[in-house]
Amino acid sequence: MIVVESALPAIVGDAAGEDCAKMEHLHDDQGRERDMLIDWNKLPKVKALRAGATRGAICGEKLSAVRVWAEPTAVFDGRLHHHEHEQLLVMLKGEIHLRVGDKDIVARPGDMVFFPPHTNHGATGVGPEGAEYYEIFSPARTDQLPGWIGPSIMIYD
Repeated sequence: MIVVESALPAIVGDAAGEDCAKMEHLHDDQGRERDMLIDWNKLPKVKALRAGATRGAICGEKLSAVRVWAEPTAVFDGRLHHHEHEQLLVMLKGEIHLRVGDKDIVARPGDMVFFPPHTNHGATGVGPEGAEYYEIFSPARTDQLPGWIGPSIMIYD
């Protein structure tokens, strides 16, 4: 988890302080320092929604981002869900098979897929190399942060 302020060392739990993550510091209009450059390799990784995948997450006031690493053996149950959030998926490596509404999509590196709010969607598989991608949500999805103990916002029909 990263709170867009400079609290990252306390959140990640690295006693080395500033060495915890490579961050570029800027100041907001009230003089508070803000962390702007996020080093995904320094953030904690947790289990993703399916076996064979891990994720890291950040959350700002109005949007959140998740980076997912899915192995070629990741397990997909084919269940679709929806939520109130707008969602973008940005492919980095490999390929992911998706169902969005009534469309089947195969996303490859460089592709961006938009998921409108309240549209049934879900990943149905990955290619032979697995997949690595970002998911960006607005408004922010705090339920994706490590340590979240509240309910999921996903609705399954």
